[in-house]
Amino acid sequence: MSDACREWRGDIAALALDRLPADERARVLAHLDSCADCRAELRMLEHLGRAMTHADATRLDHEPAPPPELRDRIMTRLSDERAVVRRLARRRVRRAIAAVAAVAAAILLALGVSVMVRDSGDSDRVQFAFALPDTSGSFALHRNSTGTVITFTHEGLHPQDVYWLWLTDATGKRVSAGTFLGTTDATTVTMQAALAMDRVVRVWVTDKDDVIILDKTL
Repeated sequence: MSDACREWRGDIAALALDRLPADERARVLAHLDSCADCRAELRMLEHLGRAMTHADATRLDHEPAPPPELRDRIMTRLSDERAVVRRLARRRVRRAIAAVAAVAAAILLALGVSVMVRDSGDSDRVQFAFALPDTSGSFALHRNSTGTVITFTHEGLHPQDVYWLWLTDATGKRVSAGTFLGTTDATTVTMQAALAMDRVVRVWVTDKDDVIILDKTL
């Protein structure tokens, strides 16, 4: 409603509540015919008047208050959410610690193998007697307290395929020294097998289908 129409506010409110004297109605209705803002004000007041008929007069002096159990529900929900956050934080910390521990273990193992190789003395490097076309490899065996360390060099194996390195004793029992990924370029890996170096009579490599790729009988 514009400032120019403020003088009509009381009459419009009285009209909306059906309290405007009959001799004033014609004057107010004439103004409403020419003023869209005041007609909008009248419609709003009429809606408000109809809503007021549903109001409970006995509760007009009642101060609204939340249900008495609402505080407990909110505090319980906050406590539950804080517990979830703490659990997630603990899981992230445990994962980080496990990752650090795994890296540290890998470093220690690598350092330990390196020390054992230096301490035990190297055998002469041996070329594989059998190799599939376009592949080649060699190895050296090193004695240590838990078996045999194999320094293994390979070339021409299919990139990203998984291969197995085996040691075999005189009874034909084969012992795994672990798995590695193939590469086309010459690559050296150090692996460990739980078989005493003095008992090794064969060193060989197979693919995932147990096909022999490299082989050498000592």
